Formats: sequence, C-alpha cells, structure tokens
Amino acid sequence: MKKLIAVACACLLVFISEAALANDKDDVLWAKIIAQHTAGRNWEAQEIRQVSEYLHTGSRSTFMYALSTMKNRDSQVREYETILTDSNWQALPALDDISKLRQSIAGMSTILRHTIALDYGKPIRLGNLYLEYKELTVFQLAASEGFDPVYTRVWAYVDTGCLQKIETRLGSRIEMTLLYGEANKDGICLPVEFNQSSNFGTYSSEKRSNLKLLYQDWQPVTNDKAP
Repeated sequence: MKKLIAVACACLLVFISEAALANDKDDVLWAKIIAQHTAGRNWEAQEIRQVSEYLHTGSRSTFMYALSTMKNRDSQVREYETILTDSNWQALPALDDISKLRQSIAGMSTILRHTIALDYGKPIRLGNLYLEYKELTVFQLAASEGFDPVYTRVWAYVDTGCLQKIETRLGSRIEMTLLYGEANKDGICLPVEFNQSSNFGTYSSEKRSNLKLLYQDWQPVTNDKAP
C-alpha cells in the first residue's frame, strides 16, 4: 500500500512539474508577444486604404473608399490626411457638404491605427497549430463571460513571439481581426490588414457595416514622437 502511495505521489509530482514547465513556457512566449506588440507602437503606416460597406434591410450594399496618407511626419503632431476615392484609389472630384462629412468620418477611422489592447485578463493557451510548417500558439484573453462574451484571441509564432493574427469579439455585435505580415528587417511583425464587422440591427431590420483598413509603407517613429 505504501509503495502504491509513493508511486502515486511520484506521478503527481511529475505531472505538477510538467504543468509548471508548460506555464513557464507560456509566460516566456507571452512576454515575447507583448514585446512585439509594444514595439509595433513605434512604427506608423504612411498610407492606409479604407473600404467601408453599409447594408440595410432590403437595399444593396453601399461602399465608400478613402485613402489616408501621413502628413507632417517629422512634426511632433502627426496627422493623416484623408480623401475620398473610387475603388481604384483615385481621388473623387470636388466635394459637396455631404461628401465632406463622409470624408471626416472616414478620417476618424484612422485613429484605430493598428492596436488592439492586450493588457487585460490573464492569457490562457488554447493550443498549438502549424501554418506553412511554422508552429503557432493560440492564446485567449477573456474580459467577461456569459450571454454576450468579450474576448480576444492571439495567434503568435512560437519561436519569435511575432504576431500572426489578433481577433476580438465584443459581445455578439462587433468582431475585429488584425492580420500581420512577415517580420521586417528589425524583426518586428506589423499589421497588413484590419477588418471590423458590426451588426446593429434588430429582429425586423438589419443594419450591418464592414470596415477594412489596408496598411502600407511602415516607417519607424522616434521615441519622442511615438504614440
């Protein structure tokens, strides 16, 4: 009986040690992910292409295209200048008052920039997978649970902590996905595409919007000008 207890205790100790080791590895990888996420704040896309789609019940989708380019890059206050375009990213003719309002709204979307918060909740590893022979780990951050859960899932490469995708669900109405590209010369993975789907309809009326931002020409920002 004593031998059985001793064997059981030994097995339990091995299990606890392996679990602790897994947690340590998760902590190290998460630290790399946060380092990558933080480093990305010191880079800015010089051009952002925006596609907005609006859908109401019984009507066709309405699309709006906008192009935002970084102005005053060397200034302490850097801003995006936004113009409305056609689907080929060519500027539209002179704007009327309604178009100016639409342009203003389009410009506001650039404040989304390329950041989804990762500083809430405790990361929980959901598992590993392979993408083009590279191993990724999937973490989840849950802010709340219940009928309308709020959570964020993070896909990151195991060897570098480079982000591959961040997906956030805000209840049942808003979903956001941020896709990342390959690491740049400084080893930082930066976003290439942001997608947001919003549904504010009711049982009798559907009101849905989709937003896509395409990021191009990332440039470093000096520390005294970083957002």
